[in-house]
Amino acid sequence: MAVKFVWITPDAERLMGYCARVSNPENQDNPNVAGLLRYCIAHGHWSVFEMADMCVEIQTTRGISAQIIRHRSFHFQEFCVTGDTLITTVPQPSEEPEYVPIEALFRRGESARGVRLRVYDEVRGIFTTAPLREVFFTGRKPVYEVALADGKTIRCTKEHRFLTRDGFERLEAIVGLQGEDERARMTSAGVVGTNGLAVLARKTGGVQVPRWVEISSVRYLGITDTYDLEVWHRSHNYVAGRTVVHNSQRYAAVQRIEHVYPRRQDPKNRQSSHDDLSVETLAWFEEAQTEHFSRALQLYEQALEAGIAKESARFLLPMASGTTIYMKGTVRDWIHYINLRSDPSTQLEHREIAEACRKLFVDRLPVVAEALGWREP
Repeated sequence: MAVKFVWITPDAERLMGYCARVSNPENQDNPNVAGLLRYCIAHGHWSVFEMADMCVEIQTTRGISAQIIRHRSFHFQEFCVTGDTLITTVPQPSEEPEYVPIEALFRRGESARGVRLRVYDEVRGIFTTAPLREVFFTGRKPVYEVALADGKTIRCTKEHRFLTRDGFERLEAIVGLQGEDERARMTSAGVVGTNGLAVLARKTGGVQVPRWVEISSVRYLGITDTYDLEVWHRSHNYVAGRTVVHNSQRYAAVQRIEHVYPRRQDPKNRQSSHDDLSVETLAWFEEAQTEHFSRALQLYEQALEAGIAKESARFLLPMASGTTIYMKGTVRDWIHYINLRSDPSTQLEHREIAEACRKLFVDRLPVVAEALGWREP
């Protein structure tokens, strides 16, 4: 389990104080908000805490992630591009592609469904087309402009995933992005796949494969509206800014399966457990995990080698297989989540995540945390 801070609304506490003083506009810019936010909490004025967001990265198991995503007020796994990003559409196989801003596709609503998009087929290793399933508005987020050596640019969140020679990777991992916002800088060179390089001439325009181009710079632009889309294709990617991008972490190859330390079931409370199993039982469970995980990974890898899509092969994996999710919500959402999931009735593994989130909350929102009576766990 690991929890990492990703982003928070700039000057979040001051912003919430500004909104709380809506009836006193002459004093809205007052930077002293500690007493005001304490008053709001004490009197149940929670709406002001909906004005700021925080996002964290959580590495956990699929079993625990299923519990986490039940908190519907949060947004999860959103890898986004800006509204002016040009999406490559292909009206007919024999026609030239058209480039449509993703925001325009979003505004078309239901009529945009079925529009054919250019997609990279990971199994066949060539570009093809697939119908658009849905376009999403994913909120206002911090975005970066990615410039390639051949002049192409794309604006996206740092979590958005690009095609590399090793599969799809997050932008921040490809270029070793360090620092937040204006302080962010590249620490390593990165190469991504673009569309496209013809390898077989045909009357229909030829078969194309990715052309690999180096990223020359990454520059923070600020906070703006973002969008994402989904296609009806097994590879779950599309071409944006003439660059191959992905929109779903759940189709990444599995890298790890986490061993679990078992506990004894409470005979009366099904939500409670006790750390008092015998040495013999602990040893048996560890041996069973090792045997089961080894066999599951072997079958999973065999499925991938046979050309079975990751989305299908993952059904062979145990609930202990690792996954990474991005969890974004308002300050009010985080207060509710941490209070609820820190309770002793919550499963231990999930409770540890909630406590790690509390630590990040205390660090980033000290005034609100102090008003809540929270301390680092």
